[in-house]
Amino acid sequence: MRNAIIFVFSLVLFLFIGCTEENIVTAPSADYTPPDIWWTAPNPGSTLADTVRLRLGIFDEDWVDSVRLLKNGAEVVTIIPPYAIRGNSTTIPPYYCRGGQRGGQNKNASTSPFAITRSNPPLPPPSVEGGDVEGCVEYLWDTRSDSDGVHVWEARAWDDSGNMGTSPALLVRVKNNPEPPPEDHTPPVVSWCSPQPGDTLEGTVELRFQVLDDVGVDSVKVYLNGREWQNLIDGGQYFDCQVNWITSEVMDGDYIVQVKAWDCSQNVGMSEVIWFHVWNNRPRVLWVPDDYEKIQDAINASQDGDTVRVRAGIYREGLRIMKRVWLESEEGPELTIIEAVGYGFGIAVYGVRDTVSSAIRGFTIRKCESDGIYLGEGASLRIMNNIVLNAERAGIAIWHGFIYSAIVNNIIGNSSPALHIYISTANISNNILFNIENTAFWNGYLYENPVVPDYNIAFEYGRITNNPPIHFGDHNIFDQDPQFLENSYRLSELSPGIDSGNPELLDPDGSRSDIGAYGGPHAYP
Repeated sequence: MRNAIIFVFSLVLFLFIGCTEENIVTAPSADYTPPDIWWTAPNPGSTLADTVRLRLGIFDEDWVDSVRLLKNGAEVVTIIPPYAIRGNSTTIPPYYCRGGQRGGQNKNASTSPFAITRSNPPLPPPSVEGGDVEGCVEYLWDTRSDSDGVHVWEARAWDDSGNMGTSPALLVRVKNNPEPPPEDHTPPVVSWCSPQPGDTLEGTVELRFQVLDDVGVDSVKVYLNGREWQNLIDGGQYFDCQVNWITSEVMDGDYIVQVKAWDCSQNVGMSEVIWFHVWNNRPRVLWVPDDYEKIQDAINASQDGDTVRVRAGIYREGLRIMKRVWLESEEGPELTIIEAVGYGFGIAVYGVRDTVSSAIRGFTIRKCESDGIYLGEGASLRIMNNIVLNAERAGIAIWHGFIYSAIVNNIIGNSSPALHIYISTANISNNILFNIENTAFWNGYLYENPVVPDYNIAFEYGRITNNPPIHFGDHNIFDQDPQFLENSYRLSELSPGIDSGNPELLDPDGSRSDIGAYGGPHAYP
């Protein structure tokens, strides 16, 4: 009995000590940073003979899991510090580690250098507290086992999160045989350094590459999109070159770069073809009133492709848009209002023909002394999730909209007509028209109009269309109350507009779109 009591007491004491705050294990933060790895010896372009010591510097914030050395693209050795080393080399290269190891918060902790050699089973890691890992890897290369000429070394390091860091290429020349070959048939070796293939570039960029030949580099040419761009002359065996590319002098887009090098015997060596994306004119987001007090000021300052985003508030101004801009509110039409008293049109658009990057989204536009939204001759863009009220003329007017426009998920009330359409191929769907004094859909064209509105609700109007009539699709809902919520233009659960929109459009929750300003893929919550 006494022994049982002692056992229970010991167990409780053990659990108490093990669960103190100091011993609570917290989950480590995610590590997405690869190790840094670089060559410290020999110097690039060196001429080597006999046995040579290759040395690498390595740094990682946590733990270097493995290092691989590659020669001419083939793996030579894998080093797994601080456990063991694998590889086909008969010479055991040491791994030296300075600084801390796994765990701990003291990143200044240090130990004496130590060497890790081949071991089976692997040696266990030393029990040293610390943080960052910084050290070096050395490899003894017997150059006599390789042919004379240019050789390319590369190193790759992985940390314990699987992130991989890659060293720059190390180009060296091996010369163990004193007599040169009678004829030179070996082309120069060209190695690309930076930037990395596939990078997005802007501004002035330094393109860096290395060229090495066993006799001498005669000339180097850089090609941009297949055309000669830079012609460089050099007479040495090693050429470390930097070329500045002012990317703002070319149009944004994709470009390919290749380097070709000729030696004194006119043998030609080529780099791989490198692809880059140039993007200097990046779309911006201009905030109102953070960056500009008025919406029109932000539109005037914008460039094609920019977004003008408006915070909640009442803005007493009329807008004129004459460039490709995405104009949207941050919080939707209930909270973002444009009052155009004294300005004529609420929003007038001229010359814009773009339904991809141009839009008017998420506003209540009211008290307009002319049309609420007016698309001038040829203008086309997306008009969606807006509420247009009390326009003295049309809620939305489309004039010669030959380019396909999208007038979807809007509410138009208390105007006459609701929609004035003059020769348009617009997609007019998912809209609610109510309390229209005269005509809901006015055909401003003397002949048949190509537009076919569908999936709309029209309620309380004088007449649905004029003569000549506009032709409608089969899914419009006429003369049914849209049943808005009280003091809101959101739909109640009994509304005929719930899940009745164009089936090709979905609400953000993935269901079939509702009709009105709070439905469709760009709806506000």
